[in-house]
Amino acid sequence: MSFRKRKKIKNFEIDNPLDELSFSRETDEINSKEYSFWQYKFFWFLLFGMIAILFLRTFYLQVMKGSYYKAVAENNRIRRVVIRAPRGVIKDFEGEVLARNIPSFELTFVPAYLPQEKAKLEELVRKISRITNYSYEELFS
Repeated sequence: MSFRKRKKIKNFEIDNPLDELSFSRETDEINSKEYSFWQYKFFWFLLFGMIAILFLRTFYLQVMKGSYYKAVAENNRIRRVVIRAPRGVIKDFEGEVLARNIPSFELTFVPAYLPQEKAKLEELVRKISRITNYSYEELFS
């Protein structure tokens, strides 16, 4: 026997499907999937495990291998570029040398690559001044 409420609207009988639904705790438990305590525990264990792995990997790269990567980064900032001259010695008709290849060097400072500490910067400028025969004041200004 059906307990549906029937409504009569202008000589039509209409079934109301919402009348069959009950909003009690029993039907909510039947309609929704329940997760067990172990499923929740596994989820949290998995989440914290992944966070722990990321933390340990970050610790390993920054603390354990930090000095190695710092040295690699320091070596990356110095670039030596050799540009070969495409011509040889240029001579005139009589064999007299008009032009020859003379090696030249260019030293470029990139401020971002210089040491931030004042003492290290001054030491570097002094070394460069000895090598290039420029005075300390010329290089430092």
